[in-house]
Amino acid sequence: MAEIIVSPLVKRLTLIIQDEQHLLGVKDQIISLRNQLEFIRGFVRDAEKKSRENEVVKIWVRQVRDLAYDAEDIIDDFNFNLGQQQKNQTIAHKIVGFWKRLKTTHRIGKLVEQFNRRSKEISTYRSRYNIDVAVPAKFTGYQIESLASRRRTTHIVEETVIVGFHKEAAELAGWLVNETAEPRRSIMSIVGMGGLGKTTLAKLIYGKREVEKHFKIRAWIYASQEYRVRDLLLSTLKQAIRNISNEELTRFEKMDDGELKIELLEVLQGKRYFVVIDDIWRIEAWERIKGGFPENQNGSRLLFTTRNKDVAVGADQLCHHHDLRLLSTDESWELFCAKVFSVSGIFPEDSEIKVRKLTMLWIAEGFVQMRGEKKVEDVADDYLDELVQRSLIQRGEHKYHGGPLKTCRVHDLLHDLAISEAKDARFFDILRNNNYFGSATPRRLAIHSSDTTGDTIHYSISYQKLHSLLFFDDRFLVDTWKSTFGERTRMLRVLDLDGVNLYKGIPLEVYKLVFLQYLGLTNTSTVRLPPSIGELVNLQTLDASSTYISKIAKELWKCTKLRHLYLDYYGRAVPDSLEDLPKNLLLLETSGVLYRLCWLGFVKLSLRTLTLHGELEGWRELPPHCFPSSLTELVLESSALQDDPSSVLESLPMLRELRLRYGSYIGKTMVFSAKGFELLEFLELVDMLVEDWTVEDGAMPNLRHLVISECPGLKMLPDGLVNVTTLQRLEISKMSKEFSDRIKEDGEDWAKIRHVPFIICK
Repeated sequence: MAEIIVSPLVKRLTLIIQDEQHLLGVKDQIISLRNQLEFIRGFVRDAEKKSRENEVVKIWVRQVRDLAYDAEDIIDDFNFNLGQQQKNQTIAHKIVGFWKRLKTTHRIGKLVEQFNRRSKEISTYRSRYNIDVAVPAKFTGYQIESLASRRRTTHIVEETVIVGFHKEAAELAGWLVNETAEPRRSIMSIVGMGGLGKTTLAKLIYGKREVEKHFKIRAWIYASQEYRVRDLLLSTLKQAIRNISNEELTRFEKMDDGELKIELLEVLQGKRYFVVIDDIWRIEAWERIKGGFPENQNGSRLLFTTRNKDVAVGADQLCHHHDLRLLSTDESWELFCAKVFSVSGIFPEDSEIKVRKLTMLWIAEGFVQMRGEKKVEDVADDYLDELVQRSLIQRGEHKYHGGPLKTCRVHDLLHDLAISEAKDARFFDILRNNNYFGSATPRRLAIHSSDTTGDTIHYSISYQKLHSLLFFDDRFLVDTWKSTFGERTRMLRVLDLDGVNLYKGIPLEVYKLVFLQYLGLTNTSTVRLPPSIGELVNLQTLDASSTYISKIAKELWKCTKLRHLYLDYYGRAVPDSLEDLPKNLLLLETSGVLYRLCWLGFVKLSLRTLTLHGELEGWRELPPHCFPSSLTELVLESSALQDDPSSVLESLPMLRELRLRYGSYIGKTMVFSAKGFELLEFLELVDMLVEDWTVEDGAMPNLRHLVISECPGLKMLPDGLVNVTTLQRLEISKMSKEFSDRIKEDGEDWAKIRHVPFIICK
């Protein structure tokens, strides 16, 4: 685990060094610290592998890990003092601050000198005891998937920098160019979990000279989870037509999906083509574009890279698929699984873990970094997927049929393994039943159960170096240990008070935790967020769901790094202008009247998830373009819209999940038009007054799960539902007898839904 400590430190130091104006007097020391850690990072992963079998190496790795912790303390000390200097800008403070800065500079210098001495000692031990650890090669066949930006733009790689895939590339390329193979258009797939190098292997094949010569046309398109049919067709066309003119490009841009499909069919007709569809997640993506790829009977080929073998088989029953091999049974674990899996051990045994909480903790801890254009939230989802694929984490409840996970679990044996690994590496400690056998200076602490006085915690543990503190004990009384906050826990980045009774309010000391990135207040009975909330300038996630908050200070919007905001709130807390909104906000889940956000232009934000409870005051209808185009999930409750919102909602290009509940729309007629809701997978209609619902042919082409409940005016299913062939699950509850009778096997609406595998009627 030393490697997972060192890597984030190198990144933090690099960012500090880039901000030279704050390095006066300590620049050389900070650069020296960074260089030492980079060197350590170079061989520590190999050492950790060998430490499992060699006790001497194990001791040496433990020393390296402790050294990394020392470096982390130096960085924290530097950042804290820097923050204090920036906070106090008066003349008097600047004069006093000057002398404090000299003291800080001197102290940091001394700490770095001590670090360097220890580093040399550890290096000496390595030589003295002949500890053989290798610096890994810069490039190996095993790599995390290429950066998203490179994926979309670069399809050819230099073979000299890839090790491990040459044999597979040669074999698969040979299959592609085999003149004696069947002439029909056929599909080959590279199957494997994320991070194994599917894209890397595909690029090697794509760039081979024999492949280039064999096919008249080559193209590479990137599908991903959030594909758009139009983008896939346009991208293929642009690559298929060499030296495409501006006039042609303009003409294509004006075409709809059907016209683009016909155009592509004509361009490829009679030509031998090879097209790579990279990172395809669902068979639906292929089904919606395959009409543009002619059956030329001349040996045309397609290559899929996918995590799901069913995608390849579904596209071509005779598909030639290649399961990507693991170059090492340990490498994948060491690269990304160890750090994120270990965090799962911090949760109580047999607990149902909220996925959003788990991934947000990974992000707050710094275990997840952006990967090219991919946001940290997406990378965290990839990590979770890998852990599930490896059966290290068990699936719990899904958000909807075929949708993302809502909860997960860890098997008892693996939970014990995570705790054992974490204890050995001083990664986290647990207090259970007033028994504590962890470090005297823990960095992460989970309180599973304790006495309600908090004496055990207060007297046996030093909080000076604590970075994460999580509660899983709803009996704990926060009043008894308020004094442990403030100076003694000033380095906290994660504070989860889930279930702790805060009816008297959040301790003011919490708002002094300037490094805090995650604050969990779920089920705390707290009723207000005071102006002090604005002091948490590094806060990224605020989870105040399942609380009684009725007052929020406008200073909340000063938390400019806020990315995820969950509120159960029934007041008003809107910023004065768009400039006051956190620019990085991706998720907003809130109750109350937030209608002004739309007028302020929150459409310009990059929101992905939005939940709004309460009447949208002053609105009969949704204004055009009132929601960000980036939205993937939208929940409207009690909005009381009088005009059909479908025309606005169905144009959201990335929307996958839509829930309309409790009178969000109070009109009688609703129309889902053709080509509307292109990516929608889940639709829920609850407690609506709709009587006439029309679904035109071509609407919701990707719908998987439909829920209809408590809509007394709705007498029948829309006729257009028969064309939604992707529907896998239909749930009907608390509907009129007339409606329920119509969907029975002998009912009038049965023909509309007989293709649906799972139908539940309550």
